Amino acid sequence: MIYFDHAATTPLYDDVKTLLLESFEHDFANPSSKHKLGSQAAKKIDGARKSILKLLNASQYELIFTSSATESNNQVIKTFCEDSDVLYFLSDHPSISKCLENRGEYLLESDDLLERVGQETKLVVLSLVNSQAGLVKDVEELSAKIKEKNPATKVLVDAVQGLGKVAFDLQKSHIDYISIAAHKIGGPRGIAGLIYKKDAPLKTLLCGGGHEFDLRSSTPATSLILGFAKAVEISITHLKENYNRISELQNLLVKNLKSLHKNISFPFEANNISPYITCLMFKGVPSDVLLRHLEMKEVYISSTTACSSKIKGKNPMFVGLGIDEKFHKNIMRISFSSQTTQEEVDEFIKRLGQVIQEISFLIK
Repeated sequence: MIYFDHAATTPLYDDVKTLLLESFEHDFANPSSKHKLGSQAAKKIDGARKSILKLLNASQYELIFTSSATESNNQVIKTFCEDSDVLYFLSDHPSISKCLENRGEYLLESDDLLERVGQETKLVVLSLVNSQAGLVKDVEELSAKIKEKNPATKVLVDAVQGLGKVAFDLQKSHIDYISIAAHKIGGPRGIAGLIYKKDAPLKTLLCGGGHEFDLRSSTPATSLILGFAKAVEISITHLKENYNRISELQNLLVKNLKSLHKNISFPFEANNISPYITCLMFKGVPSDVLLRHLEMKEVYISSTTACSSKIKGKNPMFVGLGIDEKFHKNIMRISFSSQTTQEEVDEFIKRLGQVIQEISFLIK
């Protein structure tokens, strides 16, 4: 099996899996309980929280655990969305663009963000790494320039596709909120986080027992939180070496795909791209046809983000990226993880070549 849809979700790291199994057995107590078992669980959660913040040099920030990055993004956006003065990119993840539909003001990737920031702008949303194209934004520089134009403007960065893959440091950051998730970096699904500056406003979405500094009530998922912290530790500790190795694999992939068929092109090749995400266009044949034939050979990639997969016809994310609508059905996304190997890349090229041969009569 060749699985190249890691931007949708990743398999668990072995060390995370081991930790989870042990924790599920021993850390069953409610962390809010006042007895010894509850206190022990609460201390483990606090340790995980401190570990993640330390790994990101985020001493000026706090962290609450959420169920997903969608929840994290929504919590920040709904803190501000009563105002219409929110800027975001149409190419952002649906947890941003759908949440701000008919409310905020969207930009295309080709637009000048800083020209649109004004004295009324309450919030700007940025993606560290675009989940479809892999485009990397210099969120630190942009945040600093946004604050120069309007110091009162808050900045939310969706760092889900960048955490543990693209270097970023919060030590002297102007960013106010950062959303992160475990399952994109070898951690479990169902656990994510919202990192926020200690003085940044934040609306409570879930009211109840006052968990997570009274900002996110619900019994904390102790084992998932510990698995999340372990995945962050592994990913960030090996970030540079993984980045360099995956960059080589992406270069190899692109080189071989270019020679595979004249209809294959790369819309964002000239930009600053994460090596973990490769967006390609195959003119003359719908991506769904290629995906189904690849699936029959146990090769799994995607045409769009998993959260946009139900969209029929024109894809707003593609519009935001500047892809002509007539090519929306020809886009594919190949995404790696830190565990991707050259053998997998070579086998993928081989099997894709076989598929192209088999459906050559369909290619226009």
